[in-house]
Amino acid sequence: MEASSSIVDFTPSSFTAHDIRYEIPALLTNPSVKVLHLPTDRLDEASIKCILMMLLRDDVGPCIEELRLSHVPIRGENSDRDGRKHSKSPFTQIVSSLKQSTGIKKLTITDTTFNANDTSAVSSILYDIKSLRSLVLRQCGIDYKAASKIACALASNTSVQLFDFSNNPIGNRGVSALAVALEINTSIKKLKLSGTHLGIEGAVAIASVITNNSTLEVLDLSRNSIGDMGSSKIAIALKSNKSVRQLSLRQNFLSDIGAMCISLSLYDNKNLQTILGCNHSIRYLNLCNNEVGKKCMLDIETARRMNLHESEKETIRQKVAFFLNNPSNTSYFGNSMTVECMPYLLSAISNTENITSLYNVVKYVNMPELFEPKSCTGCADSIFSNETDTPRASDKNIAIPAIVQVDDCEPSSALSMN
Repeated sequence: MEASSSIVDFTPSSFTAHDIRYEIPALLTNPSVKVLHLPTDRLDEASIKCILMMLLRDDVGPCIEELRLSHVPIRGENSDRDGRKHSKSPFTQIVSSLKQSTGIKKLTITDTTFNANDTSAVSSILYDIKSLRSLVLRQCGIDYKAASKIACALASNTSVQLFDFSNNPIGNRGVSALAVALEINTSIKKLKLSGTHLGIEGAVAIASVITNNSTLEVLDLSRNSIGDMGSSKIAIALKSNKSVRQLSLRQNFLSDIGAMCISLSLYDNKNLQTILGCNHSIRYLNLCNNEVGKKCMLDIETARRMNLHESEKETIRQKVAFFLNNPSNTSYFGNSMTVECMPYLLSAISNTENITSLYNVVKYVNMPELFEPKSCTGCADSIFSNETDTPRASDKNIAIPAIVQVDDCEPSSALSMN
């Protein structure tokens, strides 16, 4: 048995049903065990009884916080290695009883094929176990019908923070049902949908989640088939999202077009308004194993690095400063007078306490006619026209007070992506 002070793992093939039957009762006197890994194809009735006592009774055995069930036999093979028959499979008995458990925080089920009873049992767990923080259902043969039933339970769940549906053929319909649940759910922070047969329709549903969900931080869509069209939908959604920190689109049949859509969602230097309209929260981005050229990957990496600052405020500040410092962008201002104001704008950006006031800079820089025709000072007067004490370009410590909140602003969207 591979064991530490808190982890007991019976999954190695060296353990027989007889070995597990002998070891399991010893756990009843070991209160330090917190994590239990079980191969349910090697559990007999005696082992199952001990396990159920540990899971359901607070006064018997250790308090199991993490349970992993794997190597589950195909339904109908409900006999142990000694030939005795079970009324139910070990998997069904354990999962069905979990809804009465009060201590389980992490549940992982892998390498099985769910039937209707198993789906109902997992749904009940989501409804009833308030302590559950992580639910992993990886490679469980879950189709879109089972996914829809589990999604209904997930919508009302307020405790689960990690949900892993990887390697299940739920398809676009299953993902769409899950997306509806996630627009309601407010607890999920990590969502893994790797290898779920996700296509363009599913990508549209996930884009809606990105737009409307404000708690999701990690999103894994790897090994699917969203293509360039699905990537463009996700890219558009990312611009209005402030919570997602990690995104994986690995192995999704993306070309340079789809990859650049994602890149532009992170940094679009068409003008200052498009920069402010970008995503400023993505820290990790995985686009490996797609048909993306080296130059495009370099552009994507440059855009991602723009988001590696500690706060959103600092990220926006650095993006705007990078744009204003680029000599190739001087023609954007339209005339030499506004170019002369650039040092003043950079000073304002680097000293402002509240980055939301950059909207005022953007607003007036994109409307040159609002600047005084022959005075750099007039430029400052226009930007701070609502201030009682107007800062001047000669001021040593320039700070822009917050006038307009970002949430109240309506900056134009980034480059349209067909």
